[in-house]
Amino acid sequence: MSVKKALALLAAVVLPLNLCGCMAHTELDKEAIIEAVGIDYEEGEYKVTAQYFNTDSEGGSTMVNNTEPNVIVVSGKGKTVSDALEDASYRSGKAFMLGITGVCVIGKEAAKQDIKPLLSFATSNYQSNPKMYVTVSEKKAEEVINVKFKEGSASVEKLENILKNGDKLGLCKPLMLFEVMKKLSQPTKSLVLPLFKVIDDEGGFTEDDKNVCIDGGVLIYDGRYADSLSVKEMSGVQFLSGEAKTAQLTVTDKNEDVTVVLYNVKADIEPKYKKGRLSFKIRLTADGKYANSNLSNPEEKSGEVARLCENAVTERVGLAIEKTLKDKGADAFGLKHAITSKEYYSWLKIEENYGELLKNGTYDVECKVTVRRFSAAHDKKD
Repeated sequence: MSVKKALALLAAVVLPLNLCGCMAHTELDKEAIIEAVGIDYEEGEYKVTAQYFNTDSEGGSTMVNNTEPNVIVVSGKGKTVSDALEDASYRSGKAFMLGITGVCVIGKEAAKQDIKPLLSFATSNYQSNPKMYVTVSEKKAEEVINVKFKEGSASVEKLENILKNGDKLGLCKPLMLFEVMKKLSQPTKSLVLPLFKVIDDEGGFTEDDKNVCIDGGVLIYDGRYADSLSVKEMSGVQFLSGEAKTAQLTVTDKNEDVTVVLYNVKADIEPKYKKGRLSFKIRLTADGKYANSNLSNPEEKSGEVARLCENAVTERVGLAIEKTLKDKGADAFGLKHAITSKEYYSWLKIEENYGELLKNGTYDVECKVTVRRFSAAHDKKD
């Protein structure tokens, strides 16, 4: 090895060591680990409400010191969400860390703005969590962030559990940040987000007598708030989009309420473009089992219960189609994928006028439910 090559190798090893002290860093006691973020828009500017874990509440022998609040909430304002976050960071005296942020709640007025640049505070930050859930609040996002839950070491754990339970019940499909951005990048620019509502707490689960529930959803079209969806409409979106792998329905058979859990939920969609019109033949199938029933002969009545479930699913899907496709021309179901996979050349013809074709389209919906399981005891015999 020549002397010149040896010196070059030595420099490559030694010089980076001298640069280590130049790396920017922040002491842990000067950092705020953001658990949840709320974004509101009022009087022409954004207001960010950030919830972060209170490190002063950490106990010695226990994980949490009950004499201190588990979380601290701070707010900031600015012309952009990033400016508002910077203002909140300045007010807290800490550097914000978004690496484990679990939930981002967008207030109703903020959702009426273009949410793609609104969410750039996270997408442009390589340290942010791409798997944070994105939701919308019925009113202001700060109301959701400020609810003080007693369960868990931070309120965000409860918000995440509400979303996960809603998914299991077929009420909503929680979307993560990267999924939202992916949908907004599609030609249809349509998606639905779960809707959080602050309600009075009657179970003693919070410290401020307030609680949070899922109250349907919000249709985002062309990147903005387009309309609200009822619980039934939101459920219909999940069935038709194939997002509801399981769902829970309560139906009434001769004045007796019966709760049925649907599973193996599938949606088969056959699109057709002919003579300038779009039509869809939609076939939904699911298996079901009783979750709660006062019926005297549940096995004998399984056929009738299945028909009631079929009617309920068909009604919900019909309501969702009316609100999203026919009223707004917004493809919240991902029907575009069914078209491109089965009639790709038709998509090339209709892409530019897709929204109007959806408004004037025809939708033939059928549902088949088979109640196969009846009780825990019955399952054990099987």
